[in-house]
Amino acid sequence: MESEIKGLSLRNYPIALRALRGNDVADRTFAALSHELREGLLGGTILAHGWYPVAYKRELHQAGAKITGEPGLARVMGYEMTQRDLSGIYRTFVRIATPRYVLSISSRIFSTYFRPGVMRVVENRNGFVKVELTRCFGFDSNLWRDVIGGCEATLVLAGAATCRVRIVSGGNDGDDSATMNAWWQREDGDSPEVPQ
Repeated sequence: MESEIKGLSLRNYPIALRALRGNDVADRTFAALSHELREGLLGGTILAHGWYPVAYKRELHQAGAKITGEPGLARVMGYEMTQRDLSGIYRTFVRIATPRYVLSISSRIFSTYFRPGVMRVVENRNGFVKVELTRCFGFDSNLWRDVIGGCEATLVLAGAATCRVRIVSGGNDGDDSATMNAWWQREDGDSPEVPQ
């Protein structure tokens, strides 16, 4: 079994890559894609609300990292694409939430992008959140980096500063689950509760 991803995430990848790394990098990345994926994106057969194999997103990240020479590009792309998405229809939800609770809201949004993926907040206190992700079949290290970048962007949009997110278990190539910790300070200077 492999997870599926919403077409919107696939369609936004080249837009974000072009904005971040320029036309030449985006064009070379497109040229490195399989015929099926390239034509689906260019020809418009990959629809924003459709569901597609998560392998497509893996392929986009792999091509982008290879063309740019940036192994961490997936995290940057996850951050940028989440910022773009949360500046749209989800903006109101993120703006009214504090960093402490925004990932609880995001856990509901996660399942609208990945299925059957589940994101659940298991620990939550001032300046710290622990999140478990399960049922993420077919994820590789790039997809996990993408998710980390998305969590960082969500926290920053909710007012977090000096944000750090890292995987503390799972999250490797082939793992279908991961646990992540996030620490931050509020823009107003509140200090985080960093676990011992």
